[in-house]
Amino acid sequence: MPILCYCEWDFAVTTDSLNGIQFNYTGTFTITGAQKIILQGTSTPINKGNFQYIPTIVGAHPLGGQSCAFTISIQ
Repeated sequence: MPILCYCEWDFAVTTDSLNGIQFNYTGTFTITGAQKIILQGTSTPINKGNFQYIPTIVGAHPLGGQSCAFTISIQ
């Protein structure tokens, strides 16, 4: 997931739990500019289908808020 950072800051990214799965990441931005993170999924899916997750960056303004959505296809 690409993130554009304007400051050095501790942060967390999380999604709501959907279909029994949640995605999270915790870290520290040590430089400004474009950053990439990999969200870690937890738990086991309940049903098959396509599920849309919306990551939220947890932190004070201007860092906090929603970002792009992604869809996971469970077979």
